[in-house]
Amino acid sequence: MTFWVLFLIILVVVLFVFLWFCRKEGFKGSNYRALNPSETRDFLLSDADGYIQSLSPADLAARGFANKDEYINYLKNAEYVECPDLENVIEEADALIDRLEDSWLNKEKLQALPWIIAISPARYEFNLPHTRGQVIMVPSSPCGSDSGASPVGSDKGASSLDSDKGASSLDSDSGASPVGSDSGASPVGSDTLVHEKLHVYQKTYPKDFEKYLKKEGFQICKRRFNRSANPDADKQIYERDGVPWYGYYEKGGGKGFQSIRYTPINMPRYDCPREYAVYTLLDRFT
Repeated sequence: MTFWVLFLIILVVVLFVFLWFCRKEGFKGSNYRALNPSETRDFLLSDADGYIQSLSPADLAARGFANKDEYINYLKNAEYVECPDLENVIEEADALIDRLEDSWLNKEKLQALPWIIAISPARYEFNLPHTRGQVIMVPSSPCGSDSGASPVGSDKGASSLDSDKGASSLDSDSGASPVGSDSGASPVGSDTLVHEKLHVYQKTYPKDFEKYLKKEGFQICKRRFNRSANPDADKQIYERDGVPWYGYYEKGGGKGFQSIRYTPINMPRYDCPREYAVYTLLDRFT
């Protein structure tokens, strides 16, 4: 009897020490991985999703580059920083995901997707959050600080490369701050992380998202347009009721995110069905 009591006491003490150590060291489990600076640089340069190669001269000009070689050299020589501890904001994001419901979304598959997060170098993709493959890219400085202006048609306060929630800050209501600041605040809000993880889901399970396209009456547009690049979109331009949905650069070109316009309505959520689906879903739960 005494042996088992002593055994249980030792077991409880060991478990307590283990949990304390995990919290102290920021243990995040197998479902969260932060890329270090070297991994982030190598990942972007690998261009595994072909995004860099897909950029048009207008895309490069809007980002301040003369050609793809200049863009690649910038990525090679940019300064990369460590990802801060995002455990708390990921817990908040997971709690939001647990509430989401939609016919195109399999929540179990969404929850099973890992959180893979990397910190973008300054200026990269207008300093705005987005996805590259399954990696969520978070800016190292305030969202949109190098874009020159807030996105056209902004209507709410915060968050994505294609956000119509504003680009003057990463998340004006979340206490977000630049990476490396002394405020202790997260550089990204939980709603932004969920927005981007939904894009990861769309990329990972395109057949699931086809249910949404069919339900909402979207069809691949046979007409060709010069669209603005969006790393969260697929390669197609879609139309509904004969009206195309896409982003494009204002006449005469221009630099920065503010040079992009959208049709049928000049708001970033109308860039493509993927964006519209994510925005309208989160509008119902945030």
